[in-house]
Amino acid sequence: MANGEQVAQLQTALSGVELGRVRLAATDWHDGAKVLRDVAAALAKCSPDIREHFGGETGAAAQAAFDRVHSRVSERADQMALAGVALDDAGDAIFTAEEDAKDLEAKEPKPPTKETPGLDETPLEALNREARDGQAASDYQAELEQHERRARQIRTALEADYDVSTEKMKQIHGDPDPITDGPGGGGNGGGGGGGTPPTGGPGRPPRDPGVGVF
Repeated sequence: MANGEQVAQLQTALSGVELGRVRLAATDWHDGAKVLRDVAAALAKCSPDIREHFGGETGAAAQAAFDRVHSRVSERADQMALAGVALDDAGDAIFTAEEDAKDLEAKEPKPPTKETPGLDETPLEALNREARDGQAASDYQAELEQHERRARQIRTALEADYDVSTEKMKQIHGDPDPITDGPGGGGNGGGGGGGTPPTGGPGRPPRDPGVGVF
């Protein structure tokens, strides 16, 4: 890409992320949510049998205990599912930004080449040639500025999506500054300034030890 400030910032924002690892982390959270939902369903099924088995006050107390565990497990399953959705969204944002960045690079403005003066060039021809060179330089500068604006748009959209995903993680944590670990390294938060997508959350850790901190 052209080495403008906005292009450089976009490259920095994308350099520390790996889409595959974010997708893998999202799958792990969804898988964990499914496991917990299965556990919750088993608890709900056993609860009446526990009461009948023990009978009396003991049976009622045992059923109440099962119901409390069921409620906690169900809540944690919902939290893990929300974490999976947050990572799905972050992965989609990374994919879109990477594709847009590739398209931007393919459309990188090329600097113009000045025309070579003719051997028998008249003053008027020289003036016209210089005018064309000046217009080509102006057009190139305009294209660079448009290129920079587009790079900023891509980066801003990526960071905005990171912020949304981070907020979802904060809802799960109940922590104002949750520790997150992006695919390319760790850090606090996952939003502006080319941060990394949040991959931490409640429940079991992802398969990849480099993704997800509890």
